[in-house]
Amino acid sequence: VATFRDVTKYMRERMSAKINIKEKGERIVISLDHSLDRNLYNIPLTLKTYVPADWREVTIKQGEKAVRLNARKDEKGSYVLYQALPNAEEVVVSRLQRSSI
Repeated sequence: VATFRDVTKYMRERMSAKINIKEKGERIVISLDHSLDRNLYNIPLTLKTYVPADWREVTIKQGEKAVRLNARKDEKGSYVLYQALPNAEEVVVSRLQRSSI
Protein backbone atom coordinates (compact mmCIF):
# COMPACT_ATOMS: atom_id res chain seq x y z
CA VAL A 1 0.00 0.00 0.00
CA ALA A 2 1.43 3.35 -1.05
CA THR A 3 0.32 6.82 -2.03
CA PHE A 4 -0.51 7.61 -5.64
CA ARG A 5 2.59 9.83 -5.73
CA ASP A 6 4.90 7.02 -4.59
CA VAL A 7 3.33 4.52 -6.98
CA THR A 8 3.84 6.95 -9.87
CA LYS A 9 7.45 7.56 -8.84
CA TYR A 10 8.05 3.80 -8.57
CA MET A 11 6.62 3.22 -12.06
CA ARG A 12 8.78 5.96 -13.58
CA GLU A 13 11.88 4.64 -11.82
CA ARG A 14 11.12 1.11 -12.99
CA MET A 15 10.66 2.22 -16.60
CA SER A 16 13.89 4.28 -16.55
CA ALA A 17 16.02 1.76 -14.68
CA LYS A 18 19.12 0.24 -16.22
CA ILE A 19 20.60 -2.83 -14.63
CA ASN A 20 24.05 -4.33 -15.11
CA ILE A 21 24.80 -7.81 -13.76
CA LYS A 22 28.29 -9.30 -13.38
CA GLU A 23 29.15 -12.68 -11.98
CA LYS A 24 32.36 -12.50 -9.96
CA GLY A 25 33.23 -15.92 -8.61
CA GLU A 26 30.80 -16.80 -5.84
CA ARG A 27 29.07 -13.41 -6.06
CA ILE A 28 26.61 -11.70 -8.35
CA VAL A 29 27.22 -7.94 -8.50
CA ILE A 30 24.38 -5.72 -9.68
CA SER A 31 24.39 -2.02 -10.46
CA LEU A 32 21.03 -0.29 -10.71
CA ASP A 33 20.76 3.22 -12.15
CA HIS A 34 18.26 5.60 -13.71
CA SER A 35 18.59 9.05 -15.25
CA LEU A 36 15.79 10.70 -13.27
CA ASP A 37 16.30 13.44 -10.65
CA ARG A 38 17.89 11.59 -7.72
CA ASN A 39 16.36 13.95 -5.17
CA LEU A 40 12.81 13.12 -6.30
CA TYR A 41 13.13 9.51 -7.45
CA ASN A 42 14.63 7.55 -4.58
CA ILE A 43 12.20 4.70 -3.96
CA PRO A 44 13.69 1.19 -3.70
CA LEU A 45 12.86 -1.10 -6.62
CA THR A 46 12.06 -4.79 -6.30
CA LEU A 47 14.56 -7.02 -8.13
CA LYS A 48 14.41 -10.72 -8.94
CA THR A 49 17.80 -12.35 -9.34
CA TYR A 50 18.36 -15.97 -10.36
CA VAL A 51 21.01 -17.78 -8.35
CA PRO A 52 22.69 -21.20 -8.67
CA ALA A 53 20.42 -24.06 -7.57
CA ASP A 54 22.65 -24.96 -4.61
CA TRP A 55 22.33 -21.47 -3.08
CA ARG A 56 19.55 -22.18 -0.59
CA GLU A 57 20.31 -19.22 1.65
CA VAL A 58 21.51 -15.94 0.19
CA THR A 59 22.92 -12.68 1.51
CA ILE A 60 21.94 -9.45 -0.25
CA LYS A 61 24.18 -6.47 0.57
CA GLN A 62 23.93 -2.88 -0.64
CA GLY A 63 26.22 -0.46 1.15
CA GLU A 64 26.03 -1.16 4.88
CA LYS A 65 22.61 -2.84 4.67
CA ALA A 66 22.57 -6.63 4.45
CA VAL A 67 19.69 -9.12 4.54
CA ARG A 68 19.48 -12.90 4.49
CA LEU A 69 16.92 -14.58 2.28
CA ASN A 70 15.90 -18.11 1.41
CA ALA A 71 15.97 -18.80 -2.31
CA ARG A 72 12.66 -19.61 -3.98
CA LYS A 73 12.05 -21.66 -7.10
CA ASP A 74 10.01 -21.23 -10.25
CA GLU A 75 10.05 -22.84 -13.69
CA LYS A 76 13.32 -21.05 -14.57
CA GLY A 77 15.25 -21.98 -11.42
CA SER A 78 16.21 -20.62 -8.00
CA TYR A 79 15.85 -16.90 -7.33
CA VAL A 80 15.63 -14.23 -4.65
CA LEU A 81 13.34 -11.18 -4.49
CA TYR A 82 14.65 -8.08 -2.73
CA GLN A 83 14.60 -4.30 -2.76
CA ALA A 84 17.48 -2.14 -4.00
CA LEU A 85 18.04 1.59 -4.16
CA PRO A 86 18.81 2.97 -7.62
CA ASN A 87 21.86 5.21 -8.07
CA ALA A 88 23.43 3.87 -4.89
CA GLU A 89 26.11 1.31 -4.08
CA GLU A 90 26.25 -1.95 -6.02
CA VAL A 91 24.14 -4.83 -4.80
CA VAL A 92 26.12 -7.96 -3.96
CA VAL A 93 24.26 -11.27 -3.96
CA SER A 94 26.19 -14.17 -2.46
CA ARG A 95 25.65 -17.58 -0.98
CA LEU A 96 25.30 -17.49 2.79
CA GLN A 97 28.48 -18.87 4.28
CA ARG A 98 27.94 -20.91 7.41
CA SER A 99 30.84 -20.92 9.83
CA SER A 100 31.70 -24.26 11.33
CA ILE A 101 32.08 -24.22 15.12
